[in-house]
Amino acid sequence: MAVISHSATHHKVETISRSRGRSAVQIGAYISRSRSYDERTGIWHDHRAKGGIEASERVGWQGDGQSLWNAAEAAEVRRNSITARHTILALPVELSEVRQNALLRGYSLWLRDRYGVAVEWARHAPETEGDPRNYHGHLVETTRRVDGKGRFGEKAREMDDRTRNGGRSRGSREMESRRAEWARRCNAELDKIGVIARIDHRSLERRAEALEGPKVAAKPRHMGRALTALKRRYEGSASHASQNGATPPRMPAFLVASRKRKENLMRSRSSWSRLLGEVDDWLESGSPSLDAGELEELLGTIIRAGTRTVRNAAKLNPVLSRPTHRMTGSDAIRLLATRPIQKKRTRHRGR
Repeated sequence: MAVISHSATHHKVETISRSRGRSAVQIGAYISRSRSYDERTGIWHDHRAKGGIEASERVGWQGDGQSLWNAAEAAEVRRNSITARHTILALPVELSEVRQNALLRGYSLWLRDRYGVAVEWARHAPETEGDPRNYHGHLVETTRRVDGKGRFGEKAREMDDRTRNGGRSRGSREMESRRAEWARRCNAELDKIGVIARIDHRSLERRAEALEGPKVAAKPRHMGRALTALKRRYEGSASHASQNGATPPRMPAFLVASRKRKENLMRSRSSWSRLLGEVDDWLESGSPSLDAGELEELLGTIIRAGTRTVRNAAKLNPVLSRPTHRMTGSDAIRLLATRPIQKKRTRHRGR
């Protein structure tokens, strides 16, 4: 049976660099929703009013967050130094607060043991006006190794290594290891509470190679800064009109097109995911027996058909291909999948 992919797959890592005007003290205060003084710049960073903090902790460091990140800044002398690394993680909403905290703590300890760095983690609740499922974690780690006495040593350059040895760079492999470790820990927790869905750290291309997803999954286009501003202006006007009983303004054409495209895309992705399970049942009940080669061809054709369906749904006005213009959903893709095998068998019988 096909494995159901969990939606909490977000795993983003960014660097905190002075060349971009960023500070380890600032990002530490942000994730912990605290007030910290940056000794290098003389600036106070106060994020207490933002709220949303559920829990926070530091591993590999005995003091508070302000002392940790000021020490990280003091360990660097170059004006373009990278002083910290920031990771944002989506947390499975099915898990309790205790288990979410345990996930973040365990992963932070794993990073400490793997790279010898100090890590501060924090768990944030969803924003009031956002998706109520958006529980997420923040991790900030030092870029230098920290010993048991709080002294900063050499740089932990595993993630920055771009040298290749007949394949992917070491930094790319390290990123893969981090994602795999986080997915393994999350899936272990989901398994304990009986959740079937699993977090898959692999890219969409690699899933397609394993015949577990479309080769290309189209994404909704980003509107950009200007159109986003127009969208917020329209939403504000619509909200104001609704509160005062006035006629709401007409939705801009670009916003109508964007929402229609997104709805088509989400509907197509959902149908394609259900198709894999349906094909499993179809192969087991009433379908002619298939040898290994025919089964591989069947699955490959389904992948290609699903790719076309998802890519086509991302267009403003989707147009179904000729073989499916009178069909929708899994029946149409099933026909596309079986037709090459039926033709192959017909040619074989005629010989």
